[in-house]
Amino acid sequence: MNKRFQLRRFGHALTWTLYGQKGQLLTTLVSLTAMYFILLALTIWMQKDDPDWARQASYYQMTGFCVMAGCAASFVFVTRVFHNLKTKRQRVAYFSLPASAPEKWLCRMVYACVVLPLLVPVAFVLADGLATLFGAVLDTGYVMEGCANYARMLGEMPSASNTPEDARAALIFIYLLLTAALAINGLVLLCSTVFRHALPVSIACMVGLVFLFVHWADHAEFGHYSQGEIELACALVATALLLVGLGELYLSYRVYRRMEVVPGKFTNL
Repeated sequence: MNKRFQLRRFGHALTWTLYGQKGQLLTTLVSLTAMYFILLALTIWMQKDDPDWARQASYYQMTGFCVMAGCAASFVFVTRVFHNLKTKRQRVAYFSLPASAPEKWLCRMVYACVVLPLLVPVAFVLADGLATLFGAVLDTGYVMEGCANYARMLGEMPSASNTPEDARAALIFIYLLLTAALAINGLVLLCSTVFRHALPVSIACMVGLVFLFVHWADHAEFGHYSQGEIELACALVATALLLVGLGELYLSYRVYRRMEVVPGKFTNL
């Protein structure tokens, strides 16, 4: 087997991965759609006799809750990156694929970090369509309010102002958010690669990070620094997070390369 990365062979391996997981993909999509529909339908039912402004406020709040639920579901999906390697039989089948190790590793990354999270917005749109039919039966005037509220939330996000200084600050903030997301996802992927029970370990790591961040934010004093100094610090932190995230992904790949056919009791090694 040629160990060099080949795009065509990677496409075949990814197709095989998606085909092998089609049952799980369909089950996940149906489950997410049912969850969102129940939440939206309950809101429509409970607010059907309220005035229009109260209904709109409730729809907006429920949309925000659905967004948070989708983020939680995406977190769980990332922890399932190597859920297909739980048993010896599954490992033999996956390790026997006619693809190189980088191609098989990247297939699982794409599946857990891209394909599964994409089911969240698809399920929400489907559920909102079903909720529209439910609202029509009750004659509440509900027409894809969830999608409209989600678009409204995106429109309310702060954007770069007219001045170059504000635009630079906004770009640095976006850079910091993206690199922080990469570092967090890299940590979850690393935990999911090393440990067999990835979800509780990943949750424990996230709780620890939250406590550390809250402790640091509680004792930090930003009033003594100028805007330029804060922007420089944010840019340096973002760059450090970028390096950390890339390092975590590399470690995840190295751990994957060391996986054996017979897994350990607590780890995948």
